[in-house]
Amino acid sequence: MPPTPPPWPTKECEAPWPFTYNERMSIQASGLNHLWQGRIDEPMTLPQEDTLLAIGLYAEELGAPLTDEYHLLPDSGEGRILVRGFALGLVAMMDAPNMDDTCRAYAVLSWSGEPRN
Repeated sequence: MPPTPPPWPTKECEAPWPFTYNERMSIQASGLNHLWQGRIDEPMTLPQEDTLLAIGLYAEELGAPLTDEYHLLPDSGEGRILVRGFALGLVAMMDAPNMDDTCRAYAVLSWSGEPRN
């Protein structure tokens, strides 16, 4: 019996998550929509308790958070994409069943939707 292929595109462990073009454009449009709706609240959580906040503030140094955390459905329909907007870009993280924590499951996008890293 041949091995079962992985459900997501293969990538190196430290490479950004390979979001599709459609997913990146959905992330970007949703982020701009959140800005348009005026959701610029100070996060009511600590970075130690909010992975996206910690990545944006400390790991990637993207400046002040501009949106609350929100989620979208990925093209595969399995799991969800968690997103938070910052002054210098968007942090998007894949959250799906059967994912392990050994590899990087996020990417940083510019506000145009293109990968920053």
